[in-house]
Amino acid sequence: MSAVLREARAELATMLLGRRPWIPLTLALVGSGLGGLATGALLAHAAASTDLEAATVVIARGSAAQPAIAVLASLGVAAPYRDGSWMHAALAHPRPAHRLALSIGSTLVPALLLAALSSAAALAGAAALVRPSLDAALVVVSIHLGTAAAWAVWMAALAHASRSPLLVLAVGLALPLLVEPGIAGALALAGLDGVRWLLPGQALRAVSEGIVAGGTVLAPIGAAELRLAAAALVGWSAVAVLAAWARLRGGRPR
Repeated sequence: MSAVLREARAELATMLLGRRPWIPLTLALVGSGLGGLATGALLAHAAASTDLEAATVVIARGSAAQPAIAVLASLGVAAPYRDGSWMHAALAHPRPAHRLALSIGSTLVPALLLAALSSAAALAGAAALVRPSLDAALVVVSIHLGTAAAWAVWMAALAHASRSPLLVLAVGLALPLLVEPGIAGALALAGLDGVRWLLPGQALRAVSEGIVAGGTVLAPIGAAELRLAAAALVGWSAVAVLAAWARLRGGRPR
């Protein structure tokens, strides 16, 4: 195991000096800066009722943490199953549950960093047009870190369950941006608007924006919808982790 750890440290240093980590980092910073600018322009025309609503709009709607984390997870899984990587130390553990926990942890830590940087970039992008109070921003950033952690666990579990970086990118980018909004719209037209909170991305949105009781920009999310969304988060997390555990259990340590 010591040899594996030495190899992992060397590969981690190589990775940090290469181009890979800069891809999700650039996406998080640039995307969130532009998202913050767009949400700031929205708030300049339709002023938020409270600082909390303004901070929620800028961070929850303007942050590019989700696509950046999806790219991060896809990059992490691309190497272990193809050309060796810094995750060898995690994947070499003899127990599947430990391999899964270490693998998810190796994605979760940088994902939280991406979420924090995305929040800061979104606030900076919106600063010329709207500046929420520090207290409101800290509350929303804390919630954003929690939802980003859940999303990172899902993406890491999907990566290790599928072992396909392309599938992780497809799900991580298309699901929240294209697929779920279409499904939510169809459910609303069918009179089943409440069911949309069972969708993973919509559940994250409910948790992110549910702190705003009601405002001029964000639609209110009731207590029942929040409970449904929280249950959906737990359910999707269990499904993702169990699927990844089953896949790792069927494989051999690296």
